[in-house]
Amino acid sequence: MADSSDTESETSLCTSGWDAADFMQMSVELGRVDTTAAGPFDLCATFDTLRNVDICAIEHDERLLEIIQLAANTLLGFLTRVIDTGKEELLHKDFVEKIPVFLNEESLSLLLRYRVLFRDIASRNLGEASSAIAVCWVDVVLAKLGQAIAHTAGMLYGISSSEHDLPIALRAQKEDDLLRAAVQLPESWPSIIQLLCCEYASPAAIRLACSLVWGATVMIRQLSTEISTSSMLYGDLLRVLQQRIKQTSKEVIHARTYGDDASEQERMTNAMLVTMYAAADSLTIDNVNSPLPSSGVHPVTRLDLPSTILIKWGTASPWSWGIWEDARLHNSEVVESLSATWLYHLDTSAASVHSAHSVEWWDTDLVEALESMAVAALSMMSRLLLCSVLFMKESDSQPLESPALDVVLKACWAIKHLLQILGADVDDTTSSVLFTIMHKLFLLLGDGGLEPDVKDLIIEGLSYSNTGLRLSLEGIVTDPRSECVLGWEHKLGRVIKLLKTVRSSAGVLSALELRNVRQMLQFLTLAGKTGLIPCSVPGQARQFLSAVLGWLDVEELHSPVWSMLGDTAIGALAVWRQHVNERAHSIPKTLWRDLVWSIFEEADPLDLPLAASLAAYVSATARDRVCDALSCGEAWNYFRDVILLVLNREYGGAEEPLSLLIAPAVSRALEELAQHAPSNAKRCCMSSPWTLSMLTQLKRLGGKQDHADEYDKVLWKLLSSVLGSLHSQAEKSGVENATAGKDQKDASESIFCWSNERACVIQT
Repeated sequence: MADSSDTESETSLCTSGWDAADFMQMSVELGRVDTTAAGPFDLCATFDTLRNVDICAIEHDERLLEIIQLAANTLLGFLTRVIDTGKEELLHKDFVEKIPVFLNEESLSLLLRYRVLFRDIASRNLGEASSAIAVCWVDVVLAKLGQAIAHTAGMLYGISSSEHDLPIALRAQKEDDLLRAAVQLPESWPSIIQLLCCEYASPAAIRLACSLVWGATVMIRQLSTEISTSSMLYGDLLRVLQQRIKQTSKEVIHARTYGDDASEQERMTNAMLVTMYAAADSLTIDNVNSPLPSSGVHPVTRLDLPSTILIKWGTASPWSWGIWEDARLHNSEVVESLSATWLYHLDTSAASVHSAHSVEWWDTDLVEALESMAVAALSMMSRLLLCSVLFMKESDSQPLESPALDVVLKACWAIKHLLQILGADVDDTTSSVLFTIMHKLFLLLGDGGLEPDVKDLIIEGLSYSNTGLRLSLEGIVTDPRSECVLGWEHKLGRVIKLLKTVRSSAGVLSALELRNVRQMLQFLTLAGKTGLIPCSVPGQARQFLSAVLGWLDVEELHSPVWSMLGDTAIGALAVWRQHVNERAHSIPKTLWRDLVWSIFEEADPLDLPLAASLAAYVSATARDRVCDALSCGEAWNYFRDVILLVLNREYGGAEEPLSLLIAPAVSRALEELAQHAPSNAKRCCMSSPWTLSMLTQLKRLGGKQDHADEYDKVLWKLLSSVLGSLHSQAEKSGVENATAGKDQKDASESIFCWSNERACVIQT
């Protein structure tokens, strides 16, 4: 098959005097078929007309022959226009919506019935002595349809076939060869499917049959949701393709030279066969034990027509995840390369991935593929990340090129989406291995291009399972010379030196450098939540946090440095105070205590991430009685204002759900202050008219639940316990609580979210 071409279609049916133009001799009554008919083309009405014609009376009814001629003109005119149409016109002329009418199994079977009739008529008219082969208008339609399918498959994605660059004479010869192949097609649709595994059919006839069957099984499903294909068809097709696989042990034939037409035809046929097998195997119930047996994360950036069919049509790539789910299987690296190329060529640009809040904006094909086989997809995306880690390690931390980064970013997005939908179905072993890969990738990535966006997605993924991250870190911290530990020591040491240099020289960091520091703080926050710090010397992580806090101490509260690092640094400090407590005391008291308690007077209650971090910090330190009455009062006023803003629904847009998310954390901070603040501060806070207003609104919120909207119902569910607790504290506001210094069980969770286009890790 490797050396075949369309001119090989001559078989015993062909005679030396055969000419494609002889199809015009099929019937004098039919007259010439016009392939240049102008639109509009009402294909549905045309096929309805063909269905309603009394097929047995055609030969003797001139009026019916004229109706058939008009229908043939419409069909051929439409196909000719499709073949000569560019991408924009193809979309705007509604051709895409009409092509599935042709590809319907019922329509193809109807055309084949007419083909039998007219070939019989033509054979009788030509006579027994004629050497010409009987060709009818349906043969021309099938040949044109094969061309139209290939052209549409590529042109919808801006890819044209090499045939469009051929001289007119050679294109005419190609069309003649296609017509020769159409003549050799069997008389029924099931027989055309069987032709795919026929050992004696000509390669050209098999290629045309492959195009028609691919159009009727793969293309139709992607172009139309209204036209269904019978499951029986896919079952028959699966058996035929399995038989074809048994006939050959050859792998996919690679083009000898790029752009070679014979190679393009062979590769296009192979691509169609693979996508058909994927569709048939996915849609057939009895699909267990299937007989199917560039590299890594680097995609093929330039698609030709065969690769476009393989990547953009059907479900070959997602289907392969389940077949090659085990990375030890033979040729699994080919599937990794296929998946990388598929991800790279998704219609949605990777440039906007980091700013998304949900899946609605993202590529529909990706979401559907991930959710259709979530476990296999998680395995494949993990393998792609592992490939990127291995490549960067082998190339001495050489940065990934832009196409590979695009793939890594989409794979990370896919992983975090899969972790969301799978939840507890991801076992500890899987999450531990996956988080270790993501951890290593985080350390290897720099600050250029899409790398900061990838790191945001890694942090979001790691935030979904505290248990998985803990298991991953346990395997790292036990070896003080592991690559992750050494990577963190290098990364932290470099940033500490940079921060000291900036402070001593009164310099500034770029936005990317600030974002890098923020991401490191977020990772250490998640690690601190597990009680494990990935450093052989914990003091280095403390030095890093001390350097950041020291820098914040000399900056204005509303400076870019505070805007980028304030909420994250305080959140990290709060987590460390609770989970790495014995190690955190070496941070200077002026930083971990005085700095934070001094900002409540100026802090903006509209800054929700900062409010969440301050609430977590107060909940972690209020029992230690580390602040004076004035600081406690300022903190109380700040958190009370946040709750009032939430009650009055002052946070709009994307901030509204975030305000509901942090409301319980803020209410816990108020409870801690009410219990552990000095008695004089407590009396002042509880007697404030604003506090009474807050308690009144909380009570009113509980009283209107029968008629409340969804927002108020959710808010009451979150804050109902606060009302009774604060009322109780108000009644005994003059009494000191002797609970200072007692350990407090941390009930908060680390949640990843977006706020004002910043990635945030907040404690709720």
